[in-house]
Amino acid sequence: MKLLLIDDEPDILQLLAEFLEFEGHEVACANNGDQGWLLFSQNVPQWHAILVDAKMPVMDGLEMLRRTRESGHQTPIIIITGHADDELAAEALSLGASAVCSKPFDLDQLTAALDRCDRI
Repeated sequence: MKLLLIDDEPDILQLLAEFLEFEGHEVACANNGDQGWLLFSQNVPQWHAILVDAKMPVMDGLEMLRRTRESGHQTPIIIITGHADDELAAEALSLGASAVCSKPFDLDQLTAALDRCDRI
C-alpha cells in the first residue's frame, strides 16, 4: 500500500515509517498537517491510506480528516494519538475515520486497521 504518514514527533515518524516499510508498504512522511495536506492534494489518487496524528500544532489530524472529507475524498484515514479518549475517538469516527490507534502503538492493532483499509 502507498501510505501517507503525518506526525509532528520526528522519532515517532521515523520509527513508524520504518515499521510500515518493513511490512512492505511504501511510505511518504510529513511532519505537520499543512505539509501532509500538500502531499495528499498533489497526489490524491495514489494514496491507499493516511495515518495522521490527532494532536499537532500545525493542522491536527481531525482537521486533516475534515478537510479531506469536505473535498469529497474517501481515502481511508487512521487517526493516531497519544491522547486517546472516548470523545476524540467518537469524533474521529463520526467524521469518517477508518480507525483510531493509540500511542504507544499496538502494532497488531495498526496492522489490522491497515488491512481493513486495504479492503475498502
